[in-house]
Amino acid sequence: SFKAFTPRVVLNYTPMQDILLYASLSKGFKSGGYNEPSFTPAPNIAPETLSSWELGWKTQFDTIRFNGAAFYYDYKNLQVSFTDQRNNGTTIQNAANAKVYGLEADVTWAATRQLEFGAGGGLLSAHYTNFTGGSAYAPNSGTATIPPAAGCVPGTPSLACSGLQVVSQDLTDKNLIYAPT
Repeated sequence: SFKAFTPRVVLNYTPMQDILLYASLSKGFKSGGYNEPSFTPAPNIAPETLSSWELGWKTQFDTIRFNGAAFYYDYKNLQVSFTDQRNNGTTIQNAANAKVYGLEADVTWAATRQLEFGAGGGLLSAHYTNFTGGSAYAPNSGTATIPPAAGCVPGTPSLACSGLQVVSQDLTDKNLIYAPT
């Protein structure tokens, strides 16, 4: 059983008719659980929590709209999935802590009622701040040219036949998976 208080507070300010400024603080929660059925000895999964801060603006000037935001996310016990090819099973592990921050903005121009032009962009920094037990694949003997294990059928998609092993790796200060640099 997992419980969490996840409030959200937003302050809006409209200094002029077509400009909205806002600030928000919110807490997020993802339940913990178990790696079942567990193909390998995997620990229970702790709940993931998130503290999120955002400052932004939304504007509309005649036919031009300009919006943007700066944000900061602080994760605790971030849940990361790992597929172990030795047994074709996926497990979830807690990646300790992570920080994500950045800026994003977009501008849109309505040239006519039927035609709009727009552009947007963003900057992102997303990295683990403490993830000493990250799972990774590595060659069995420390080289990439390892003969396959005895009894392997060529082309068989298995970890034993690939010459790789699962190792624990320190991923602290590395980019979050699926987050662009």
